[in-house]
Amino acid sequence: MAAKVLEFAAANADQFAAPVGSDGKRHKKSRLTKAAQDAIIVSLRTGICSFSTACVKAGVSYASAKEWRARGHDKHRRPAREPYITFARLCDEAEAEGEFAAAAIVYSAAMGGQVLEDRTISQEYEMRPNEQGHMQKVLVGEKVVTTRRTLAPNAQAAQWILARKWPEKYAQREVIHGDVDMTHKIIEVPPEAPSIEAWAKEVADLRDKNAPPSFPAPAVAGHGNGAGNGKAGAA
Repeated sequence: MAAKVLEFAAANADQFAAPVGSDGKRHKKSRLTKAAQDAIIVSLRTGICSFSTACVKAGVSYASAKEWRARGHDKHRRPAREPYITFARLCDEAEAEGEFAAAAIVYSAAMGGQVLEDRTISQEYEMRPNEQGHMQKVLVGEKVVTTRRTLAPNAQAAQWILARKWPEKYAQREVIHGDVDMTHKIIEVPPEAPSIEAWAKEVADLRDKNAPPSFPAPAVAGHGNGAGNGKAGAA
């Protein structure tokens, strides 16, 4: 049985071997499939997905996709090779397309002119008196009249474009008005307090003499009053 397995493996070595890369070397098969790549690219082209969101939507680990892209840009400890080079290039192009599409929407809103409604009137009427002398609308012929409502330019969208393209000119800046107190205050710093180790040493030395230490116990967070602890230690 073992001999047959070895014989089969030898006969199909090329099928099971790692694929040969563009550098002529064999590499382990990549987890970057065409289906995963296409799903990420489609999301990026919409202009509303970040790279991480596109990965989650495609069911791909963001950490893995980030590494693939870094390898494609030759910014990883592992060398750049296919299919990562193509993946990185397609991601860059898809993000650029998505950015352009989103910016075009803002630009279109700033310019205005989008058609909101078209109305066509194909009949012509006139007001004429009837037999009783009352005025009524009478069809007198066919006349094509087209009316159109369009979207007005959006100043807010235009300001958004200007502020981001030329921030030094059009970005809004907030000026804060107020007085600054430049008065210097002198604070007297007390001498350095004794450490807990020094206090414990003195307590130990005076324990046999039944005498309190010469200075109160230093305050320790979560242990209550330091002076009380000193009396207990001395006793």
